[in-house]
Amino acid sequence: MKQSPGQTMDKKKKLKQAGFGINSRTWIGNMKFVHISFRFEFTEHIEAILDRHGISDYVRYPMIEGKGQDGKHFGTQVFPGNYSVVQAKVDDERLKGLFEELDSFRRQKKAHEHLRALAISVSDSLGF
Repeated sequence: MKQSPGQTMDKKKKLKQAGFGINSRTWIGNMKFVHISFRFEFTEHIEAILDRHGISDYVRYPMIEGKGQDGKHFGTQVFPGNYSVVQAKVDDERLKGLFEELDSFRRQKKAHEHLRALAISVSDSLGF
């Protein structure tokens, strides 16, 4: 159910009155949770893209096992290669440019085709 602007302001006001503020639980307006998975050898490229879009707070999970369109990547001789995952909270103003650059990177080389990214709306946050 979509809220009217007045209802949204009421919710923000109630959260503020309840003590939810900076360094605590906060109301998040137009933010997205971005999840990017890619082959681990491209970590520096992905981090450079994040830097260019002013995204400095993120979590990176290196050397993750996964299965892609070309099979399993478990970091073994039988299933070589690994993935990395980066997760970040990104405001809507940066999201479009970020996804455009990630898509451009993905299309540059066949080896980049493993990159996947998704954005999920964030309605509430703790510690951000």
